Amino acid sequence: MSPLTSKSHAYSHGRLSLEMYSGGAYEAFFLVSYGIWLVAVLLQTTFFAASLGMGILFLFRCVGLAGALLSVLLSGNNRASQVFWLFLLVVLAFITTRTNAPVFLDTVILIYCGRLVDFEKIAWESLWTTVLISIVTIISAEVGLIQNYVDITSSAGVIRQRQYLGFLYALQPAQLIFNISCIAVYLKKSRFTPIWALLLFIVNLYVYMKTDSRLSFYSSVILIIFALVLSWRPGKRILGEFLRFATPLSFIACFALCWYMVSDYSGAGYSELNTFLNGRLGLGQRALAQYGTTLFGQNIDFIGNGLGVDGKLNVSGAYNYVDCLYVRLPILYGWVFTVLFMTGMTFLSLWAARKRDYALLLVLIAIAFHGVIDDLTIRLQFCTFLFLLGTYVSEAIGEKSVKGMLRMQE
Repeated sequence: MSPLTSKSHAYSHGRLSLEMYSGGAYEAFFLVSYGIWLVAVLLQTTFFAASLGMGILFLFRCVGLAGALLSVLLSGNNRASQVFWLFLLVVLAFITTRTNAPVFLDTVILIYCGRLVDFEKIAWESLWTTVLISIVTIISAEVGLIQNYVDITSSAGVIRQRQYLGFLYALQPAQLIFNISCIAVYLKKSRFTPIWALLLFIVNLYVYMKTDSRLSFYSSVILIIFALVLSWRPGKRILGEFLRFATPLSFIACFALCWYMVSDYSGAGYSELNTFLNGRLGLGQRALAQYGTTLFGQNIDFIGNGLGVDGKLNVSGAYNYVDCLYVRLPILYGWVFTVLFMTGMTFLSLWAARKRDYALLLVLIAIAFHGVIDDLTIRLQFCTFLFLLGTYVSEAIGEKSVKGMLRMQE
């Protein structure tokens, strides 16, 4: 090797080592910052917010966001591709200001900042953090350390009792458990055993019995059953090929179906289905008639069964909350964001199909169908897999992930 070649090789090796150091520091800094943010926003959805103070939790949330943004400076990936990300952030920030949804902006920022981090590390951190906060909150509510609000309603002579389990909204525990189930299925992949399935089933059953969130319970049970099929080699071949075809179509299909039913809803023809969906069709149609849709979203104060930290219902009018994600998106966030989100999730599904990542395909199709009954999917603390939108876009435009740097070093 000539001296010139040797110097060139040493320079390249030194540059790669510097990138590796920067990449490792970036990844660690981001994971710590994301952990701080996740703990803060999860506690904000519980009655711990009353004792800890919303101001303190907001401060920690901001610290987590600031740390995530600072971590980008360590990524060593400051190239022309940043122009694309900056443009996207400006558009989504504009939508956020119109809809008055600051946590939504958090989601966008964290997806951007964590796009080069190994997703499995994010998934493991999300799993254990969510499990810990959920266990502490539920046990504290059960033993009386924090309030366990109980909602009792009666319809057609049938009494329905729902416990909030220390959370400020009855559906939040079910959505968190659904997210936990999705992460577990993804991380275990073909190693998803009957023991894991039984454990997740018991946890989902407990939350269902306490909160009466039956539709979320059904979603989780179906996910667990199909995850077991995927772990069985003959089932993996059959179900895997089906998922490669069905998952990329699932988000668009669910969106089209929901909008067709809401637009065509007449009461009598869909009465049984509307009852099964807890009135979601009727609520969606009324919201569409009252508010319409816009390009960049609008500020709407939907009235639901959410509680304030004082334990009182935030009621200022008739109930009109739209739970269906696909109806809520164009009404609240506008068509620009709706198209971006639907396109992103569809291309993410195609990306997973090309990689033959059957566990991810199963999770994505479960998320697609779950969006029919729950709008919390759009929030990062309730759907960790939104991080993969950033991962997919970064790979598509040629950005180098931390894991990619490791492969180069090898």
